[in-house]
Amino acid sequence: MPVESSSEKMKKSRNKVQDQPHNGYKAVKLLPNVRKFKVEISGYDMLFAAFGIEKRLNPKLKFEFHTNGSLNRYVLQQFNRMTACAKTDPVKC
Repeated sequence: MPVESSSEKMKKSRNKVQDQPHNGYKAVKLLPNVRKFKVEISGYDMLFAAFGIEKRLNPKLKFEFHTNGSLNRYVLQQFNRMTACAKTDPVKC
């Protein structure tokens, strides 16, 4: 019995989910580019407070950035290269 290559198996797939292209590197989480952060809780919403509902306004977030932004850019570049390679020659990857 001959062995099929992976590209032939993909062509014979009957599952529509498998036929759609995957998200690729979007599933990978990048390193956070934050050194410090601070969350300031806001006060209560006056409209809701008038009806006895304790609902706060959106909090204020303050960030101090870190130096790993260039590392994230490099990781994205490598994932783009791998994605392009997989699209052009899936056997090589």
